[in-house]
Amino acid sequence: MALRNIRNVVMPKGVINPGQVLCFTLLKMINPYINLYWVASDHTDELRKYDRDNTLFLYFPGWGDKFDPLNMPTRNSGCKYSEPGLLWQIYGKEIVEDYEIRKKIDSFLFVPIDNYDNNGSMCQIALIIKTFNIPNVTANYSRSTGFMYAVEYMTTILSRIIEYEDYLDREKREVEKAYLNAENDIVVLPYYVRWQTVLIPKEHALFVMYPSKKSGYSARCIPKEFGSEEVKKEFPNDWYDNPESYGFSMVNKDKKLVMSGSKDVLLANLLSLLEENDNNDILCNDSGEILED
Repeated sequence: MALRNIRNVVMPKGVINPGQVLCFTLLKMINPYINLYWVASDHTDELRKYDRDNTLFLYFPGWGDKFDPLNMPTRNSGCKYSEPGLLWQIYGKEIVEDYEIRKKIDSFLFVPIDNYDNNGSMCQIALIIKTFNIPNVTANYSRSTGFMYAVEYMTTILSRIIEYEDYLDREKREVEKAYLNAENDIVVLPYYVRWQTVLIPKEHALFVMYPSKKSGYSARCIPKEFGSEEVKKEFPNDWYDNPESYGFSMVNKDKKLVMSGSKDVLLANLLSLLEENDNNDILCNDSGEILED
């Protein structure tokens, strides 16, 4: 069923359910004009009054077509879909084009809610949504009002997650572009972005340079592996002992970060370091015998 043809969504009446909240949040973000109706689970005869051509039935066994709770598919990971995750799988591309971003959002938002729906496995977001049931007990406002408050909250959360993941994706593309333009294993970024995910696995990325948040430029040694203190190429001890003689404003104690007021000075020192190491390489012939200079 094309989402543009959906005019109504019908869900079981009852307590405010995290899965229902996430379903309606997603549908409302894609189609702001969709209407929500409630029908008691033991009064399914009432469902017949809705046009099945423009109505989406959720959480009603035997009525949901592809969203029938009794016939839900399973992800490749083995996690069974529930209504929120399957809605995201089918319609998520209408608000997030990038497949990898949709996959990430599915893993840390929709999978936990699907698990909650399927086996009651509690997650943080489900616990938060359940708190919107409390005003029903105190009769401060109706269940429907509480549900829409929960949808408003979830809309903020999902919107921010989408914006954040899109931002991270733009960062990644910026670093990849800088890497492709890099020379001499020195990656120069136009501004600071999180570079670790892209550059740590790259063999020909020894140093990364970027404008400092304070002033000038910074250069950092790139670790060999994620979470490792060992770097691919170290800065020399003399840089730490005599930073002024190299034009540096600061060399960190761990000798993995240097700063200079001049981008050109910093780059020149990095190039000199790499050239010096190239000149110190030991040359061998095809038989492995060391050649004299």
